[in-house]
Amino acid sequence: MSEKQYPDIPGQVLDLLKSSRIGYLSVTSRKGELFSYPVAFFFTDLKVYFITPVSAAKLKFIRSNPTVSFLVDNHILTTDSCGAMFQGKAKVFSIAKTVLSILSIGPKIAKF
Repeated sequence: MSEKQYPDIPGQVLDLLKSSRIGYLSVTSRKGELFSYPVAFFFTDLKVYFITPVSAAKLKFIRSNPTVSFLVDNHILTTDSCGAMFQGKAKVFSIAKTVLSILSIGPKIAKF
């Protein structure tokens, strides 16, 4: 991934997304309660991937309301701080779809 592919995203942000492993996923329950979870993630092609157990509350929340927010930052509190936030609709993949998705991103996932 290069800055040329995504000219609207600063290189510092792309580097952060490629090098970070933990981000924060925010979801909303059916009652409208907001929950945020730390998740290990993989970033590629402007998409964020994470794995969670089928029994996880966050998965139940996503299935009932797929609108999510995802945040990652470099944990620096000075002028060198950097972060990125995604907002949108989450997709839930079954095991078979997950395997196909992982195969589609190939060797990049091996670093994860």
